[in-house]
Amino acid sequence: MKDPDEDDRGKLKRLLKYLKGTIYLPLILAADSMSFIRWWIDASFAVHMDMKGQTGAMMSFGEGAVNSFSRKQKLNAKSSTEAEVIGVDDGIPAVLWTRYFVESQGYEVKQNVIGQDNISAALLEENGKASSSRRTKHMNIRYFFITDRVQAGEVTIERVPTDQMWSDVLTKPLQGQKFRLMRAKLQNVPIDYNDDTVIEGEGTTIKRVDEVAEGDRKTKHHGDGRSVRKNYDGLKKHAPSALRLVKAGPKKIKSISWGKPSPQECVGVHAKRAGSWKKHRRVHVAPAAASE
Repeated sequence: MKDPDEDDRGKLKRLLKYLKGTIYLPLILAADSMSFIRWWIDASFAVHMDMKGQTGAMMSFGEGAVNSFSRKQKLNAKSSTEAEVIGVDDGIPAVLWTRYFVESQGYEVKQNVIGQDNISAALLEENGKASSSRRTKHMNIRYFFITDRVQAGEVTIERVPTDQMWSDVLTKPLQGQKFRLMRAKLQNVPIDYNDDTVIEGEGTTIKRVDEVAEGDRKTKHHGDGRSVRKNYDGLKKHAPSALRLVKAGPKKIKSISWGKPSPQECVGVHAKRAGSWKKHRRVHVAPAAASE
């Protein structure tokens, strides 16, 4: 960054604070159908110092963003409509490549939809110069490559409400509930996610546990403030690689034991380093191991 000031320093500190608090933020993908590819492409008009716009896009087969990007536009636009068309032009290579790739894997793509929240931009992309007006007649013909792909049936333009344009978070800074909602759609996590959140899937639960060393004793601090203490004799000798928790209920831990999980169970667990343990670690909660 050129000539940063105190305001920029504050923004950097806020960013680092967010990253520290979401170290274990997962991306959870789910596909409803490989025949339906859904894109959300959005643009913000004149948000940079040189008055250029920002393009944001995400793609999903059902839940979670399989592909997403955020790019500064290379041209200055004269209106938000033009910025939106430039944004789709930025994203159309990825839109087409994704369709071709899925088809090459043996799937039939029935729908390849681009969501747009700007009605004027959607009409230009669908109809080309036929929907052009005095304010858009200057637009470069290259942007109507989109119209060619629409007419060829490879892409469909669909209007979506602005509050359901999930790539909006990739075009400009958002805060509060709106940011958390957009992040939830991108990552497929709860809206109020933090690193203490328990995310349950099919047969597995992942939870963060903070460890605070006290000599040969460890204190396990859980997200709801509960703690369980246990004396680990011979910890250094055995050097276990993971903490396995067995839950008996939503507010009670049945037992805690050290053990080496299988590769399928181990999720991002830090190994022992220089005789001490990392403060933060992720552990696998194995319901099937309740008898251990």
